[in-house]
Amino acid sequence: MQHKHLFMPLALLSAMAVVQQVYAADEFIVRDIKIDGLVRLTPTNVYGMLPVNAGDRVNDATIANAIRALYATGLFDDIKASQQADTLTFVVVERPLISKVELKGNKLIPKEALQDGLKKMGIAEGEVLKKSALQTIETELEQQYMQQGRYDADVTVVTTAKPNNRVDLTINFVEGKAAKVVDINIIGNNVFKESEIKQAFAVKESSWSSIVTRNDRYAREKMAASLEALRALYLNKGYINFNITNSSLNLSEDKKNIFVEVSVDEGEQFKFGQSKFLGDALYKPEELQALQIYKDGETYSQEKVNAVKQLLLRKYGNAGYYYAEVNVVPQINKDTKQVDLNYYINPGQKVTVRRINFIGNTKTADEVLRREFRQMEGALASNEKIDLSKVRLERTGFFKTVDIKPARIPNVPDQVDLNVQVEEQQSGTSTLAVGFSQSGGVTFQAGLSQTNFLGTGNSVAIDLSRSETQDYYNLSVTDPYFTIDGVRRGYNMYYRKTKLNDDYNVNNYVTDSYGGGINFGYPIDENQSISAGLNIDQTDVTTGPYVSTYVRDYLLANGGGKTGAPGRYCPIPLVDQKC
Repeated sequence: MQHKHLFMPLALLSAMAVVQQVYAADEFIVRDIKIDGLVRLTPTNVYGMLPVNAGDRVNDATIANAIRALYATGLFDDIKASQQADTLTFVVVERPLISKVELKGNKLIPKEALQDGLKKMGIAEGEVLKKSALQTIETELEQQYMQQGRYDADVTVVTTAKPNNRVDLTINFVEGKAAKVVDINIIGNNVFKESEIKQAFAVKESSWSSIVTRNDRYAREKMAASLEALRALYLNKGYINFNITNSSLNLSEDKKNIFVEVSVDEGEQFKFGQSKFLGDALYKPEELQALQIYKDGETYSQEKVNAVKQLLLRKYGNAGYYYAEVNVVPQINKDTKQVDLNYYINPGQKVTVRRINFIGNTKTADEVLRREFRQMEGALASNEKIDLSKVRLERTGFFKTVDIKPARIPNVPDQVDLNVQVEEQQSGTSTLAVGFSQSGGVTFQAGLSQTNFLGTGNSVAIDLSRSETQDYYNLSVTDPYFTIDGVRRGYNMYYRKTKLNDDYNVNNYVTDSYGGGINFGYPIDENQSISAGLNIDQTDVTTGPYVSTYVRDYLLANGGGKTGAPGRYCPIPLVDQKC
């Protein structure tokens, strides 16, 4: 790697201060102290850092200690001391101040994350530049790219001197391309075919489908996940002594292709022996054995063991033992090829929820979130209720993400707070459209729908449309918590007016309607409800002069009156009334 530092590195450590040129062979009394070489700092600043003052008796050890103290401040690259008569002079070279940090070419590492990382290393505007940190920056950033399989990445730091002992830093990134895995070679496998093992791997061999999936791009995390998947493959088939003896990567000369080689020792297959539930179990053995999802004598599966452990934790967690512990201790019998399992249970104390704190709901009222919670404040903490609360919040559609984290209360082991972090998302839609049809002419449409109106959790929708033949208006409102028990109430009102026009109304009659409705929904359980509603509608019919005989007869037979005279329109019903 080529480094483009304009300042040559000075490998000076504070421990080397004792070998600097110090002209003080004999002990003497300091009458005056001078500081030479300062640019930004003032002598007063440096005097406060020195453990030596005018009037002190000093010797070589005292001066060496003073040099160490100046180095320890991190402000200097070089320090020398000399004596002339009774004057002690320190000649220093200040470290430059960083005036600007510029990043060029970085796309994979977000700029904000990169700036935070550099700041933690002391590389930021206004900080004193430690030149030893420049090499560290280059090395660590290139290591990050190598973890992503970008072995041809290159990071260089260029320093540019500025007046008043300041420097600009430019970090240039050449991110390169991720190397492709062209071959995966498994050695020592007999139980599973190589194709089955490769299928379990997260990283795949390069193929035509990799153009789209890009699953052949190497990354350290993907390789680690592949090896874990390989272990799980064998452990879930009873090979509890399975071991990966070696895993290595070979990189092509152009750093574009990777060859993976994995050697395994499969061992022998084992079966489940006897399982015991020990410790302060609190429950009867048969109650806990009901959670055992495998039978004695079955092929051993680590996945099933983990599942039983989670079922136990959930059972105790639902009973208020939120921080219960379950340790599984296997006893392997090589002669019988069986594994006996001892589940040691420590339920601990029952835990109650002190407070539920909502974070991130800038628009939605706390009440809207709280009413979806099944875990209550002051009640025993329950995994089941907390998980159900999370599901109900997600089901509202108001939030992009919902994350519930328990927080222990210092010095109160039997209580916990729940911090609910949510990220709100848009909960409304609007439409505005203009169209044309032969049957309706030019049409204008507008609509507004909000499922979380003003953060109340209520749903409001307005629809408007106008054309040459019809006007339509509709308003609907739904309150999902009309009662505290979750009874839903909704109502809507509408008005529709149809315009009689010889060009479009071929039947020579139109209808005008208005009305409304109300409906209720009653929850049966967490996923089902029953609904009932009542709607009222009033429809008026208006006929033209050339209405068909069928329509006219139907209206007259059902309470209508006479049709309008030719060339005029007349509303129906009419009671022996002429237009």
